[in-house]
Amino acid sequence: MSKISKTKAELALAAVAKWLGEKKGMWETATCPHSNACATNKVGDWPAHKDGSMCPKPKFGPAPTGSDAAQHALGPELVMDWSWPSEPTPTILLEGGPYDWAIEAAYAVKMPHGVFAEPYAGYALCLYPDN
Repeated sequence: MSKISKTKAELALAAVAKWLGEKKGMWETATCPHSNACATNKVGDWPAHKDGSMCPKPKFGPAPTGSDAAQHALGPELVMDWSWPSEPTPTILLEGGPYDWAIEAAYAVKMPHGVFAEPYAGYALCLYPDN
């Protein structure tokens, strides 16, 4: 079976990190950037400021990547030869991230051309060539 290149796998990792960063508000609480102008609340559900204006929804950048980020459940890592499927397979891993993120990401994330993503488990997204 052929495998995808490291370059394409890294592009897939970047796409997943971007998607996870956008979802960050689903598992973290953010604070209003205007200090005491409004209370701490879930992203996208800010109360009005004291002057009646609304706080804009904060924007998050991509989730951090790499083994250190993955070990602390902050973001995914790419393992080019993860061997839990029947043979070593390029896989994006994040244990302790949002529940079943890999299953949702397989459908929600636009992968680079030529890459097919399939969840192996809720924490592992295997990458294959899209023939």
